[in-house]
Amino acid sequence: MTAGQAWAVLIGAIGVYEVLSADGELLSEGVKRARGRHWSANVAVAGAVLTTAAHLLDVLPDRVDPFSAGLRVVRPLRDRR
Repeated sequence: MTAGQAWAVLIGAIGVYEVLSADGELLSEGVKRARGRHWSANVAVAGAVLTTAAHLLDVLPDRVDPFSAGLRVVRPLRDRR
């Protein structure tokens, strides 16, 4: 699968979910609820969103990008097959 195909699948799945979700269950509404629970949840959610955005925009060096760090662990395990 190419990156373009993966983006198409992700966007399609999110679109279908948003159309079919119950009232009050949009992804953005779930994030809003999570952020309102406790200040630590607000920090965790904001950190996850900002970290993901920074990764996708490729503005973090690999050594501090948690997604890249995860891949450094998972890829060798995958490649051992």
